[in-house]
Amino acid sequence: MNPDALSDLVLLLVCAAILWFHLRQRPAVAVAAGLIGLAACLGVLRYSGWAEMLGPHRFTSLLAACAAFPLLASGLRWPDAPLATRGAAVGRFVLVVGASASC
Repeated sequence: MNPDALSDLVLLLVCAAILWFHLRQRPAVAVAAGLIGLAACLGVLRYSGWAEMLGPHRFTSLLAACAAFPLLASGLRWPDAPLATRGAAVGRFVLVVGASASC
């Protein structure tokens, strides 16, 4: 396993732990970590030799950069806001911001 795949594997494990522990109380933080973890999972596959994972890894990395990072920041800055505490609001945020970023 090369260093790039190993670093993405560590990122994936950390994001999975954050997702597991914060899904009920802080869905914004959990979903943001899940999106980053999804990109890291595809990064592990890409850097392990699967050339077909280049496109999906780029897409999920773009989605994580455009939707997950602002969601994570708002979930940490305003922990009692509806965006940070309601799963439906988190889903709408990811859908709208992710769709506008992929255009």
